[in-house]
Amino acid sequence: MKKLVHPLSLIVFLSFVIGASLLSRGHQWGDDFAWYILQAQSIWNGTVDEFMEQSVFTNTQSTTHLGPLVYPWGYPLILVPVYALKGISPLALKLPALFFYVGFLVCLYFLVKDRPSTRPTPALRRARSAGASVGQSGQAPACA
Repeated sequence: MKKLVHPLSLIVFLSFVIGASLLSRGHQWGDDFAWYILQAQSIWNGTVDEFMEQSVFTNTQSTTHLGPLVYPWGYPLILVPVYALKGISPLALKLPALFFYVGFLVCLYFLVKDRPSTRPTPALRRARSAGASVGQSGQAPACA
């Protein structure tokens, strides 16, 4: 009998649907998300030097250490096209993370699909030991 749906397709589809259903139009502006958007905005506007000056000022004038002067530039570079198309739209700016998550699932599948399990599960160990203890008679030993 032929498989109707490949397991990878099902996992990717369900993960995408669940992830998309959990997205919201708003955002709680704590954490690093705002700073990533500011970095993306500075890349798009060509004001990276001004962004760096603002970051240095913010960190040196604060009573507590807020974080690094700049975050790694990879994620802001990913956000630049979204920012260019939609501006500061929290929902749109969350979409790249969802797409990268789905891409991660695909990569993980291809990474592990041909790898055998290195450690057998406890149930498999019990089955192997029970099979090994079946003697010439073909009868399994009685449980105590």
